[in-house]
Amino acid sequence: MLLRTLSATTAFLMVPYQQAAAKDALPLKRGIYVLREIPCDKASNADTLSYWGGNNGINDQRAICTIKSHRMRGSKHILSRSCRDIRFNGVYFDSIMVDVQSERAFSIRRDEYRFCRPLSR
Repeated sequence: MLLRTLSATTAFLMVPYQQAAAKDALPLKRGIYVLREIPCDKASNADTLSYWGGNNGINDQRAICTIKSHRMRGSKHILSRSCRDIRFNGVYFDSIMVDVQSERAFSIRRDEYRFCRPLSR
């Protein structure tokens, strides 16, 4: 399942707060990421992903995911995740490959995302 349609608002409201002491699974800044070609102020829910640190599995408006295992293949992070579908409360498992370019940019498949908003709670 491609994480293409994601929501900053839902992820912000639905993802439990990660304790500051928890080590982040990914070397990314916590907050909202938007497809590279979309201006931050023009992004819709379908253009965004969120990463809140800890074992957060990069979320969209449809799912809250937790990283169950994490391994590296070169510079790429391979995440096996457990996800809960917010709309239907169903659970599913998947695996995604995240190519982290910097603490403010990553790609999943051919979609490139960049950091737009910090965590503000």
